[in-house]
Amino acid sequence: MMNDNELLMLFLEKYAFTIINFLLVLSLIFIVLLAVRLVIFYLEKNRIEGEITKESVKKIINEKDYKINIYDKSGEVLPDEDREEVLQEYILESIYTLNKKTSKKVEKQLIKYKKNIDSKRDRLTGLFGRDKLKIEFKETGSFIYFNLNGLRNINKKEGYKEGDRQIITFTEVLKNILPKDAHMYRINGDEFAVDLPEFKKNESEKLILLMVEKLTGNENFKIDVAVGIVCKKELEDKSIDCVIMKAEENMHKNKLTAKTSIRSQLIYTLLDVLGEKSFETEEHAIRLKDYAVEIGKKMKVTRNIINELILLSYLHDIGKISIPDSILTKPTKLKEEEWKIMKTHTKMGSDLIKKIPDLQSISQGILHHHENWDGSGYPEGLSGKDIPLVSRIIRIVDSYDAMTSSRTYNVVKSKKQAVEEIKECSGTLYDPEIVEVFLEVSKEEILEKDGKEKNNVIKFA
Repeated sequence: MMNDNELLMLFLEKYAFTIINFLLVLSLIFIVLLAVRLVIFYLEKNRIEGEITKESVKKIINEKDYKINIYDKSGEVLPDEDREEVLQEYILESIYTLNKKTSKKVEKQLIKYKKNIDSKRDRLTGLFGRDKLKIEFKETGSFIYFNLNGLRNINKKEGYKEGDRQIITFTEVLKNILPKDAHMYRINGDEFAVDLPEFKKNESEKLILLMVEKLTGNENFKIDVAVGIVCKKELEDKSIDCVIMKAEENMHKNKLTAKTSIRSQLIYTLLDVLGEKSFETEEHAIRLKDYAVEIGKKMKVTRNIINELILLSYLHDIGKISIPDSILTKPTKLKEEEWKIMKTHTKMGSDLIKKIPDLQSISQGILHHHENWDGSGYPEGLSGKDIPLVSRIIRIVDSYDAMTSSRTYNVVKSKKQAVEEIKECSGTLYDPEIVEVFLEVSKEEILEKDGKEKNNVIKFA
């Protein structure tokens, strides 16, 4: 039987080669890591040395306000050239030391900050806030901003418990339809954001339509949701601040189309004033909105264009509030001077809307909604695609509704007659491409509406 020494010798004889190889591999790994560290160190050293040149040190030494003296071991002041070299080395050494200490401190602070953010979830919804968004934000895909219109009114009239129920309903619906790679945040009381790094803009719009469908079918949900969508690749500056700013801008445009929005009350006030002065009615505006939105959808325009079409449907003739009643309500043909005054309503309306920040986006649409495709319109005689798209669409649907509606200055045409007249004027008064889309829409029930089913809420399509 072998003793302990013999067993040890046998073990070493059998595994010595393996142990040596293992130690060699460990040594190699250590050498590689050391080499990487040295490379990083020297790269950083070269970068800093490139910034701290002898010229910059010389500038410091020769500043008029003070003078730096450096002494040798014997107490003699070093000459300028030696002083520059010594001072440069001293500055470099100080920066290396400071940089090393600072890096560790910053790293610890960053870890502490992230842990602090991760602990801050909204108690009601379980969502993170703006700070977490700043950490997780990616510069790809789409970004959506939401505002719950009317939440404050709910809190005031029905209490905060009911307001909380509205928030929970909204967040639960949205959470259930969001893809796995999406991140949802509660920015403040009634505003939310969703970052979709893998989503294209059209996919985001489909998501919104699904959300609207789910919320519309929920009898307990009493408020409107304004939405602002941004496709990040369309922006030159893809930083988080710029993306949020653009999304908020789009959201505020959208917000105007909700009855519960305070801003939208301005639209209704303007419509009331216009209705008192002329025969422009809310029913007319609603019909225009329905026609224009249907055409926009078939043309696959962006959600922002749809939004502008909705606003333009209501406010395209707002400049008529500045036209004298004697001209607006005159039952016979206008004289030349009267017609010149009437034509100023596009400019007057555009100038009025420019003064309202939330409506500025449609000022050009209002200005040019009486331009003709062949350049024979007013006020600037624009032609073809120089005329804003929204103006070209409104031009057609406004003409159609004017022909088929009862007005003191107008002989009512049948739907068929009006459609034929639009068709005949394609390429002269109207954009031929949009006319083709209009003809498709004219075959659908949308043009059968006579305004009897009044809808008092301005909403997105």
